[in-house]
Amino acid sequence: MVRRLQWALQRGGFSRAGSARELCERDGWRNPRGKLYAASARKALPRLAKQLGLALPPIQVRGPSCRQRGVQGPRPVQFAGSLRQLGEVWLERAQTPAQRRLRADLLRSGHPLGAGRAPGCRVQYLLASRLGPVSVLSFVAASLRLGPRDRHLGWDDRTRGARVGAVVSNDRWSGYELDR
Repeated sequence: MVRRLQWALQRGGFSRAGSARELCERDGWRNPRGKLYAASARKALPRLAKQLGLALPPIQVRGPSCRQRGVQGPRPVQFAGSLRQLGEVWLERAQTPAQRRLRADLLRSGHPLGAGRAPGCRVQYLLASRLGPVSVLSFVAASLRLGPRDRHLGWDDRTRGARVGAVVSNDRWSGYELDR
């Protein structure tokens, strides 16, 4: 693997992502589902290149996202008034592909960080009303290690391992605030 990386970097013409994919394919570095460990390889490349005294190609910046180009997707309901005036609201779990696309579109157009791609499990909800979607909520699996949280809860390694599966994190919320 080291010789291959040296060869690829000295030869040039590879991006960092391309170098990572090439290494994974050549050495059969795949997860149990057969997909390349390309993200892990991209993360390890700078450290490995530094140890070998090799220069990596510059990071390639992608073009602007839809949000940056000003493309507007669906927006949550714009409503000025109280929750009582809005009427009944309900949570819908975003389970179908259409619901997940709507949730992602709403976050892309209404959240500063966009829809995001969280590792691990994610549970997504749409808060809806008779007028349409009001808000989006997204929860992800908690970080395995989080010093301040673990200290606050008094968790040692063993306790954290036994209990972290019962913790979730709210990673995205987007919608319009209603008057109280």
